[in-house]
Amino acid sequence: MLDSSQHEVKRTRDKLNAYRLLAGLVATLVGALGYVIAGAAPLEQAAPGDAVRRGDQLFHSYCSRCHGVDADGKSPLAALLSTRPSNLRRSVLSRADKERMVRLGGAVNSRSPIMPSWQNELSRTQINDILDYLQSIRESKP
Repeated sequence: MLDSSQHEVKRTRDKLNAYRLLAGLVATLVGALGYVIAGAAPLEQAAPGDAVRRGDQLFHSYCSRCHGVDADGKSPLAALLSTRPSNLRRSVLSRADKERMVRLGGAVNSRSPIMPSWQNELSRTQINDILDYLQSIRESKP
């Protein structure tokens, strides 16, 4: 049984995690709003067949706040998270596992519960474009 000081520590930790998640969501919304304000063309209107370029744009709009601009898991926000975002350049997950992770989020995949589900915001084509981009920047482990 937890004593009152342990309960207080747990409540504080839970609040901090909630604030971290909120900060990540706010950063994502601000980034998306900035993209819209800048007058960028809708991503679906990008040149046909250029999945890697579309995926690059999508990754930097949706994923880089946590996973870093270089997809290496190093971002200013990453330092605040209780679970460090994955280095996507060195990920050993299969394409199907990555697709499931993006679509359903981390908790469903027994990974970080901070990783959100994107299935209601990104189409299957957009998710596949992100996966094509990640494959294009993938590094082999030395």
